[in-house]
Amino acid sequence: MQKEQLSTKLRPDEILRLRKLLEERNCMLSKMGNHEIFRAKVDDSQIIVYKSGVVVYHADTMPIISSSLLEDEAVEVGSDEAGKGEIEGPIVVAAVVLDGDARKELRAMGLMESKSIPKKRLLKMGNLIKSKCIFFDVEVIEPEDLLSSWRKGNLNDLLAEWHKKAIIKATEGIKVDRIIVDSFDRARILNSIEPIAKRMNAALIVEERADENYPTVAAASIIARVTREDLLKEGHAGKKWSI
Repeated sequence: MQKEQLSTKLRPDEILRLRKLLEERNCMLSKMGNHEIFRAKVDDSQIIVYKSGVVVYHADTMPIISSSLLEDEAVEVGSDEAGKGEIEGPIVVAAVVLDGDARKELRAMGLMESKSIPKKRLLKMGNLIKSKCIFFDVEVIEPEDLLSSWRKGNLNDLLAEWHKKAIIKATEGIKVDRIIVDSFDRARILNSIEPIAKRMNAALIVEERADENYPTVAAASIIARVTREDLLKEGHAGKKWSI
């Protein structure tokens, strides 16, 4: 039977930690090709670390991967959306709240941003996120709702408000240390969400491709995508840009 293969993304200090853990186990490290940092054979399984930071590993090496991960105890809320660029179907904005233990556990189980996860694993990962998170919220904007409020040039204003709404609902009654948003328009996001961060006394991080670098935003990207795909299967396929 073929072994299950997982992948996640490591930070530079975590790659060094993983190398040390493997060397302590007397695993032979090697390298194949210019894209790899190293690979290691662990019994009859394998771990490969790429220069991108992505590590690919057999599921039975998960404890080693977990031991290499470095997450603080901060409680984070991350938000992301799915469906903004598609002609048909709803836009879905998700916000997910994770503490350090949940981030570490989900990463070891293969958490990455939604586009990097095989489609057959998305639903499984979405269910894992829902079971491990402190709370989450999903905002669904149907095509007819978008068309009734959209005016040329203000889509990012609307998106910022939907992210704000999801973050507020996901964090109700929860002390949050960091708010992390995948940046589609930094100025509009700051204008909408910075007052919330100040009120919560939480750090605000707004970065492009945050879903690739922050596991909490990656989790939100998965929840948004899984929710949207479920809605499409149920027939929510109206056109957004028909005017």
